[in-house]
Amino acid sequence: MTALENGDETARRSLTLIGRLFLIDRYAKSRGLSIGAWREIRNRVSLRIIEKLFEHWSNIGLKVLPKSSLGMALAYVNKRRDGFRNFLKSPRLCLDNNLSERHLRKVVVGRKNYMFCGSEEGARRAAVIYSIVGTCELLGIDVYKYFAEAMRMISVNRSVDARLLLPHRFMHLAIAKAEQSKR
Repeated sequence: MTALENGDETARRSLTLIGRLFLIDRYAKSRGLSIGAWREIRNRVSLRIIEKLFEHWSNIGLKVLPKSSLGMALAYVNKRRDGFRNFLKSPRLCLDNNLSERHLRKVVVGRKNYMFCGSEEGARRAAVIYSIVGTCELLGIDVYKYFAEAMRMISVNRSVDARLLLPHRFMHLAIAKAEQSKR
């Protein structure tokens, strides 16, 4: 049973404050706010919530044993205060790491499949491909079309700058190419 299910008000207060952070981001996203406006809300409202959260955790820390699970969790959080504030720098930074976890799951699921398929160099190449595929998915680029077009561009010009083929740049090339074909 979790602390919250046991009626622990300490846990309730923490989860309420964390929930407010997510609520602010949902609000900003639903309104389609610009990056600047979203950053302003985070710095004006979310920063105060973060400060309340750390104050709450500091007060709790005075009342728990350092080696207890809660004491160790609070020590972990206190050592990483600056890291927990990173999301305030840009709305492009998520409050959680769910997206990263979902993408890593693909690697973990396939790990045994790749165990006997190569070398350290093979692992490096697989990591590059996973990164490209994940970036394409984030940008809404069809992965198959991306690789087909990238291979076509390489076959036409072997000296093409590989940096131009990165998904975020590639998307701009595709848009420019589509605009040229309209003319």
